[in-house]
Amino acid sequence: RLPMSVVKEEQYVALQQLTRARYQIIRQITQEKQRFLQYLSYKCNTFTEEVESSVFGKAMMDLFLENYSLDELSSMPLEDLADYLRKQGRNRFPDAEYVAKSIQKAVRSSYRLDKVMEDSIDTILGTSITLIRTFERQIKELDKSIERIMKGLPQTLQSIPGIGPVLAAGIQAEIGQIERFEDETKIAKYAGLYWRKHQSGRFTADDTSLSRNGNQYLRYYLV
Repeated sequence: RLPMSVVKEEQYVALQQLTRARYQIIRQITQEKQRFLQYLSYKCNTFTEEVESSVFGKAMMDLFLENYSLDELSSMPLEDLADYLRKQGRNRFPDAEYVAKSIQKAVRSSYRLDKVMEDSIDTILGTSITLIRTFERQIKELDKSIERIMKGLPQTLQSIPGIGPVLAAGIQAEIGQIERFEDETKIAKYAGLYWRKHQSGRFTADDTSLSRNGNQYLRYYLV
């Protein structure tokens, strides 16, 4: 009496494993970046407020890996700091001198830690940067494998505005063979994107909650 299960083709199963692994690593990167910003605020409490540039760019990350003290950054000639940003950032800063000025402004307005505390924070920041870069390399490897599989799966998802390679791969991996769904309402229920009905006798509630009892990965990609 049990319904017959639908067996996915190997390509869909492989794609699903890759996209789910990518999803988990992205979450780990997000958590690690939050942790990095927390410890950065200990070292330089006004950095994210004063510096109008991504903290996670190569130049900024390399700057933190050098373990410069706040006093060293503050006393460094402006042109030297700007040249460092240009070189490490491969000339991607529209105005490296402006960014250098904002870094020194943040450094000079921040409170100072004692040497022991600052050294420990530098160690944690360096470890965090290593983890973030390791995760980013893993993402690149997964993306290559995902791209190879996607070339063998005909799809038109990327013709939809806002749907790029990552979302297209995730949606296709979780839906698999779309022929197994009767219509769009079945896919919505599969993803947990439908509103429950609440009835009692002749009464039908107008305000009901959105169901979330479905495929969390497909719901993530669709929403």
